[in-house]
Amino acid sequence: MKKVNFFAVMIVALFATMGTLTAQEKYAIIIGGNMNPGSTIPDTEQWNGGNDPHPTHGFDEFWNDAYLNWEMLVFDKGYTDANVHVLFNDGYDFTFYQQDIRYQAEYHYGYEVVTDFAATESNIQSSFTNLASTITEDDFLFVWIMGHGGTNPFSGGSYFYSYDNQKVYDSELATWLGNIPAHRKVVYLSFPKSGGFVPELEDEGTIVITAGGASQSASRADDLAPNGAFTENEVRSGITYNHGEINYHLFSSLTGNTPFGEAVYSGTNLSTVDVDSDNYININESWNWISTKETIINETPLINDPGEIKISTGLDYPTLLHQIINSGEVGNYRGLIGISSNLLYIYGGGEISFHDNSQIYILNQCLIFSWPGSTFNMGNNVTVENISEYILYPGSEIFIYADNFSIGDGVSFISDSFENILTFIVISPLISLSVNELNAVNCNISFEVDRGTFNNVNITNSIFYSGYRATVQNSTFVNTKISGDDAAVFHVSNCNFNVVPEILSSDQTISYAIYVGNSQSFEISNCTISGYLNNGIHINESGLNTNEEKLISNCDISNIQNDNGDGKGIRIYNSNVDLSGLNNIYNNDFGVVSLNNSEVSIYGIRSANYVHETQQIHDNSVNQVYATNGAFPYELRFNAIYDEDNSCLVGYAPDPVGIAPNLEVIYNYWGTNFNPQEDLCPSTSYYSWLPVWNPPGSKPRTRLR
Repeated sequence: MKKVNFFAVMIVALFATMGTLTAQEKYAIIIGGNMNPGSTIPDTEQWNGGNDPHPTHGFDEFWNDAYLNWEMLVFDKGYTDANVHVLFNDGYDFTFYQQDIRYQAEYHYGYEVVTDFAATESNIQSSFTNLASTITEDDFLFVWIMGHGGTNPFSGGSYFYSYDNQKVYDSELATWLGNIPAHRKVVYLSFPKSGGFVPELEDEGTIVITAGGASQSASRADDLAPNGAFTENEVRSGITYNHGEINYHLFSSLTGNTPFGEAVYSGTNLSTVDVDSDNYININESWNWISTKETIINETPLINDPGEIKISTGLDYPTLLHQIINSGEVGNYRGLIGISSNLLYIYGGGEISFHDNSQIYILNQCLIFSWPGSTFNMGNNVTVENISEYILYPGSEIFIYADNFSIGDGVSFISDSFENILTFIVISPLISLSVNELNAVNCNISFEVDRGTFNNVNITNSIFYSGYRATVQNSTFVNTKISGDDAAVFHVSNCNFNVVPEILSSDQTISYAIYVGNSQSFEISNCTISGYLNNGIHINESGLNTNEEKLISNCDISNIQNDNGDGKGIRIYNSNVDLSGLNNIYNNDFGVVSLNNSEVSIYGIRSANYVHETQQIHDNSVNQVYATNGAFPYELRFNAIYDEDNSCLVGYAPDPVGIAPNLEVIYNYWGTNFNPQEDLCPSTSYYSWLPVWNPPGSKPRTRLR
């Protein structure tokens, strides 16, 4: 267990309370063997052929390289310190008088030690055994072993030595690894005869890289580059800090800097390791660097990758996607996934599937395009997070034209800001979807499908389009507008819409909560809407087929206001709409606005005993109900329409040359201070308002002044 100071622990705990721990983890086992093997191990099986150990320290490169691998994983590749198990020498960090702080745990603030346990045979076995009961198939395992090793001349089995000079055989390591269900594993073996482990460790999901072949040694860096002398064993304040030849190039290729912190190796910039220029190093790129920079004679690093996954495997993101999926190809992915390309195509006949609990990170601004004829599957609790930087254009985009598309429950789409919006669009007009517990933050989400049912979705700072025949229910929307544009059927029920200014993006305009445009049938019921700028509900060119449902009922709509004073609880334009039930529309600039020949019924509950038991339109700043010529509600009855502080409860814009209509507003409750001459605008000559309606249990009743 790492020992860190109390302050650092409290900081980590604080951040842990701010989010849920991920279900997918990266784990590592780092093993550094006996620095001072003495004569117990034959020279031919010792590191560096037993040559040139420090007279008191032994092979200090064991510590230097173990330390660098721990540092790389924790501070460069995003591993949690608790998941990196360091088994080193006698169980203590290697220190000596005048040692440079660069190779001490204290170099990293808050850390006191790196080593967890001694690298004894029993501790090595226990570490693998414990991880076998911890790691899941969604997780990733990195193993790095440095020490001494050999081959049994009778059995042919290869082995490395533990700190207590016990032989750990290839078959044992293979068994331990085989018991760990991680879907991908990367194993680096840096000891003599390490190539002999390859046959036993060979596995579709495992990449093995060794310092040399089955009969070759493993040595200290030789201070030679392919083009001449170059200092690889760094010198700090007159003290040499040695490294293994393969380990030096491993660290340099994976981090972009030499152990001495230089970005250039013998005249070559380490950025050239990233051949595909995606800012992330996959194992293939690292291997290509390692294998071409090795200069020790008779030491030839080996790689074994039967599953051919090295091009799509990294240490920071175990799965790195940047290749095109062609027709006939199938990509099945799980765990931690980084999409590092700018363009990812899934062509017709190709298939991509993300298993349950996958965490997908879009690392560079990217267009992901699934062509017609392709298959795109997302399992339960998949998370897609856009963490790319805004470079040339805002955000990343996922367009799915797939003939076969499926999405599980609890899928999340997240971007770091609305300016860097993540767009996710499914255009598949023949499929039906049932989407449960969808989450989105700073996204543009669109499901252009035949039928879509969306239940318990939770969407923030986003735009949401729900499809041709859509039902949205039991959901929460924050700083979000949803649209049923061109929907044949659009139902929204039991949803909450509100605006939270503190998390609203600077360039985000939340003009409306619900937009219904060119829709044949719609129903919006039991919803709460508050805080939007222009319209709570905007109905446009919809409900024109009189035989279809066109209902708004039991909604609470408030605080739709803007600096122009024209925020509308409900805006209706050239549409047929019925407002009924227990709608409560209040504290907006306008209550209900009907425009451009709309046919509107605003009909409360006749049997109500109290005001709160019927439809209420009240305390809106300008008008409670406003209509233009030809759009005045054809029914306006049994509602509570009142504002004790303002006049002009009902406003009408007549045709200046037409015949004055008789606008019937009978059987409504008007509050305690109703004055028809002031509250029916522009003139009582347009209206019939008697008899008024007083719910029998409401007191005081309407008084005419």
